[in-house]
Amino acid sequence: MQWLHVPATLVLIAALTCGIAEGAEYYLSPDGDDNAAGTREAPWQSIDRANEALEAGDTAIFLPGEYPGSIAPENSGSVDAPITYRSEEPLAATLTAGEGISAIQFSNRDHVAIEDFRIDAGGVGGWFNVGDSDYLTIRGCVMRNARPTAVIRRSEQVRLLDNVFSKDRVTGNMVGITECSHVLIEGNSLERVGHSPMQITVSNYVVVRANSFQNPWGRNYEFWSSSRLLIERNTITRASDSGYSADSRAKNLYRYSIFRHNLTFGNLHTPLTSGSYLSAGATPTHLRHRPMVLTNSRIYNNTTAGNLGYGWQFSGMAIASNDIMNNIFYRNDWAGGNVQLRYMDSCSGDNRVFRNLFRGTEPGLNVVDYRGDFMPIDEADRRTGVRRDYWSEFHENIDGDPALLDLDAADLRIGPESEAIDAGAPLALAMRDGEGRELPVTDGIPFYDGFGIEGERGDWIAIGEGDNLARIERVELRYDQPAILHLDRDMTWTEGMP
Repeated sequence: MQWLHVPATLVLIAALTCGIAEGAEYYLSPDGDDNAAGTREAPWQSIDRANEALEAGDTAIFLPGEYPGSIAPENSGSVDAPITYRSEEPLAATLTAGEGISAIQFSNRDHVAIEDFRIDAGGVGGWFNVGDSDYLTIRGCVMRNARPTAVIRRSEQVRLLDNVFSKDRVTGNMVGITECSHVLIEGNSLERVGHSPMQITVSNYVVVRANSFQNPWGRNYEFWSSSRLLIERNTITRASDSGYSADSRAKNLYRYSIFRHNLTFGNLHTPLTSGSYLSAGATPTHLRHRPMVLTNSRIYNNTTAGNLGYGWQFSGMAIASNDIMNNIFYRNDWAGGNVQLRYMDSCSGDNRVFRNLFRGTEPGLNVVDYRGDFMPIDEADRRTGVRRDYWSEFHENIDGDPALLDLDAADLRIGPESEAIDAGAPLALAMRDGEGRELPVTDGIPFYDGFGIEGERGDWIAIGEGDNLARIERVELRYDQPAILHLDRDMTWTEGMP
């Protein structure tokens, strides 16, 4: 080992640089004074005072109490020095907004973080209305009782983390993400709103992970006219057809996206739909200027069980080039015809439904509505045939017992006797023999590489048998040419390896 001598002057410069990046801390209290120093002992009173004072790296710390007005910084933060608004005690500071305004309302401000507030709009204001603002984080907030829809528009590197959203209103929508990219929505609870708790529209590179969707007043979400979504590890429950929404069906209409490891259970009608259509009000130059469709997406390793309606409906103008594989559809439509999946005439012939487990309330039932005919899953497999020994609309599905540990208690883990174990298919196959860090595969769409969202990392994958593991650093989709998985380490593979 060779020791490196670092000059003292360099150490001093580094220390000074770190000190500058930390910024100043200012305190607010409902009993404060805007002419005070802004210290804990002499806090400010109003959000406006903080808005005008905060510069890159500064933090406004809110002591317990209620604060009317809006978070609307007059300056932006920077990549190493965001502007931060934070409740000192989580949820002890309440933002009350005001008539016709939102508690968080600004545009063209970057690198802003808002943490740990209770936001109660009192039924007259909204939670947030943000546009053209990159690197926005809203974390750890509880938001209730809003009137306008909360929306983020035309922004990049957005994070909604560990929040609770409950509009407590029987009409309207709740959270909207529109024309955004590189968005992380993780660990949130979305509940009780009349139409849809969350809409993602005309957005790209969005991760919706580990959220709880539970909306007994309507559907659970609407994701449409967007590309490269990763929807994973969410619970989707309690939706119902009601007087406050068109229906219970969460809309899945996107391109080149991944829907995996989600649990959909206990909904009071059909919980999921990919019913493609051209939206009302669409024009050649409107945001929704083309049909909303589900295409080139991968739906795998999900469990959809115990829903009062059928598990998923695929229908509409064009449902094409999707793979639905390795999923469990169990005891859906249990009070009706035991239909687990509706696959209608309008679906393209190049979708693949394979290696899924289907089971109604007992074996051998008509669990699939295939283009208007109700049939057991083995009949659907026979009906669609196999081309070139591997390509078929329905292929190698099973009518089996998933042996869920306790569906009634929403424990959807599979037990040791489950017929789903080892019944799935690999997500892709290696193409050609090779070695190195650029792995050509038959399909790159099922894999996640972080989408360019800062702090996100790609999937771990297993190549072949055993513990041949690598992390994906980048997925290169080349459409009709083999996709390339760029790995973080050298690997060796042979053609056809899973």
